[in-house]
Amino acid sequence: MKRFCRISGSTGAGVLLLSPAVSLGHGKESHHGPMEERAAVHASHDQAIEPSMHEIHHEINRKYRATIKPILTKSCANCHASETQFPWYYSVPGIKQLIDRDISEAKRHLDLSHDFPFGGHGSHAEDIKAIGEAVTKRSMPPWSYRLMHPESEIGPEAEKEILTWVKESLFVIGRLSERKSHHDER
Repeated sequence: MKRFCRISGSTGAGVLLLSPAVSLGHGKESHHGPMEERAAVHASHDQAIEPSMHEIHHEINRKYRATIKPILTKSCANCHASETQFPWYYSVPGIKQLIDRDISEAKRHLDLSHDFPFGGHGSHAEDIKAIGEAVTKRSMPPWSYRLMHPESEIGPEAEKEILTWVKESLFVIGRLSERKSHHDER
């Protein structure tokens, strides 16, 4: 019997697994492995729940709004969202044009003005992966921005939260892609 289940991540927010868990129980005996023991199963023994892309986006977005959005708003929104708070030096001729160009380019790459799925030029998985890479490499916020805005630096706890969300989200998207690919082959 196939079942889809939700497991809790490090922050207690659930992640919807698209990989079917196999129930080997019979009668009143349970033969569940450790993952299933931690899982809250959302399907009966007779029926599999196959989440839609909308449900997957909703699940990823739920954790994004709860834990990741506040971090990215503090560190990234001035360039990657529409809530730009311009610094005092924005009115200096030449500086204004540089800032405007940087913000325009940043939004073309990844626009965080709305919740997940984000705007920009990448796929959902590419956007999430790019966030993880930028945090891991500490390439965002750029050094020149952090110099004038030290509060934008992403600290170790926030980095851990982001990377956990990235890993969980990419796993869910990857499993859905595998499932779709396998389904298309039939």
